[in-house]
Amino acid sequence: MSTKGRIRRTLDFGRLREALAAPGIDGRTWVCLARVDDVPDAIYWLDGSGWIVDVTVSTGQLAGEGPIPCRVASAFGGAGEGTTCPIRAGAEVVVVWADGDPTVGPVVMGVLWNPGDQPPPATVNGQAVQSPLVGTAHTVVTPADVQIQVGDVLRVEAQQQATLGAPQVRLADDTATQPFVRGTDYQTAMAANLANALNAYATAMIPPGPPITPVTSLQATAAATALATALGAFATAISVSLSTRITGE
Repeated sequence: MSTKGRIRRTLDFGRLREALAAPGIDGRTWVCLARVDDVPDAIYWLDGSGWIVDVTVSTGQLAGEGPIPCRVASAFGGAGEGTTCPIRAGAEVVVVWADGDPTVGPVVMGVLWNPGDQPPPATVNGQAVQSPLVGTAHTVVTPADVQIQVGDVLRVEAQQQATLGAPQVRLADDTATQPFVRGTDYQTAMAANLANALNAYATAMIPPGPPITPVTSLQATAAATALATALGAFATAISVSLSTRITGE
């Protein structure tokens, strides 16, 4: 039979994939939900890899599989830079597998909040975390200490007001050589402690009214003791002032 005038067609694999596409046909696992295991050693830091969390898969073809160790994705990273945020036990996470292969190391891409077992923070700095706040502000709430290291220059600028609040603020590291104290705590300490101490000492050493009589050894000892006590209170007062140990210019 002659093939002249006939059109030869190749198999369209794209249409074939679309025709066969359906849940359960693709044996690969690309994305699923999982829970971080709630055991002591399920969350750990691995040198060279960062945070590792053991999870148990809760959706898809691998549901129920675990513990499966996962690396944790970060906002950015590289030599000498990066961010690390440990994930809490019991958190629901999104897990992806490279190439859809469950035998390849999975990666946790993020954490999901749940109203019941993984709720978001309710307040930040005394303000309710609701639409008006989160629509206008970036918020970070963590129960852990936050360590930030800047390689060269750190510049913080606000259009209206910048506030740094803590029971104690240290505006330099421990090598600062010039101590400064700021705020009303210092003024209070000066007025209520140091001035009163010096006045009490002077009164004890030089009794009021003529004639001036010699101060006895007992009076001098009592005055010195009172002065030492008052100066101790003064030192305590200024040690908790609003800021300590900064290098002034």
